[in-house]
Amino acid sequence: MDDHMASENPRKEELGKEERQNPKNGGGKEERDWSEMPCDLLVRVFQLLETQDVFYKAQRVCSSWRKATFDSSLWRSLSLLAWSVWEEDHDWDEMELAAKRLVDRSCSQLVDFSVQKFGTDALLLHVAERAPMLKRLHLNLCYKITEPAFMEAIGKFPHLEELNISNCRLLSELSITAAGFNCPRLSCLFASSLASCCLDLTIESNAEAVAIASSMPMLKHLDISGNPLSDEGLKQILDNCTKLETLDLRRCFNLALGSEILERCMSGGIARVCYPEDYEVESSWSYEDEYPPEFFDDVDGSYDGEDYEFSDAEWMSYGDPMWEDAF
Repeated sequence: MDDHMASENPRKEELGKEERQNPKNGGGKEERDWSEMPCDLLVRVFQLLETQDVFYKAQRVCSSWRKATFDSSLWRSLSLLAWSVWEEDHDWDEMELAAKRLVDRSCSQLVDFSVQKFGTDALLLHVAERAPMLKRLHLNLCYKITEPAFMEAIGKFPHLEELNISNCRLLSELSITAAGFNCPRLSCLFASSLASCCLDLTIESNAEAVAIASSMPMLKHLDISGNPLSDEGLKQILDNCTKLETLDLRRCFNLALGSEILERCMSGGIARVCYPEDYEVESSWSYEDEYPPEFFDDVDGSYDGEDYEFSDAEWMSYGDPMWEDAF
């Protein structure tokens, strides 16, 4: 009879053992082990975090979370704009190395790459070699990117649809022409310049306007704010880029906007035009994720716990989580 009663209560004995092994539970519900969360769910949660939060926080929680950060779907879109504010605290070479390893994690699935200030020739060429499907490339204030490197890289982006080279002062009309001829799907160009704030505004130049007009007939969105073009350069753009839907001419103070040009801007099928004297407005493009904001309303992506302590075996297996294999 004793044997019979023992066989009827194996689950009770197991639960009692679990409660004794987990005194923090106080005999209540078992604590949830987030390290055992399925990898596909972890990836969906990580997609809601900022890039730097995944690198510097999420992947350091535990080994299973770190493994999830190597899922290539996480890195199809890389926005490194926020990294530019770290330049005083981080070495540019380290930031470049980290960015390269992120590109590698995409496994050639990268479609959107954005960087600000710390972009270099080496980083751009690294993206060109490993992102054949790239559709959006944003290089803002990248003073170190030279024209030869850009012209070499742009030829490897046949699927590019959106290009931002705003304030890349080493790039000229030659880069614009190369982009136009090598990227037949290009429909958005952002080539804003802050140089108009400090240059002699009486100096006119239509070189970039001619390059746009001669090589980018499929453009729908064009931002050339701060460009020194004249009415003649704008006329060439309007004559050749007949699919334009938005046109930003803010701070283009060499434009006289004669009656003919002004009429074409107002009634030529362009839905939105910003004129030289218009106030600064928010950019027409954004870096929002592919998923709508409400996609994971109930998910809290924050982590306030302590960093996970890797064992010797894990260090040997995965390398340094900061710079060696982490990126």
